[in-house]
Amino acid sequence: MDYDLNQKKMNKTILSKITALSLSTIKNYLNTYSELNDIYALVKEHSETDKQKKNKVYNLNKKKVA
Repeated sequence: MDYDLNQKKMNKTILSKITALSLSTIKNYLNTYSELNDIYALVKEHSETDKQKKNKVYNLNKKKVA
């Protein structure tokens, strides 16, 4: 499937919609096949916008302080 990664960060819900598979099927495939899970994690990581990356770092640091 072709998905514009500049739209928003890839997640399981988006993956479910573009593949026409249920969310539970997506989760089962990712849990069963570690290769698919690794690829999904890479795509998800690289689909983040700069703003999302900054927010992620900010929130992680915020949790450490609390």
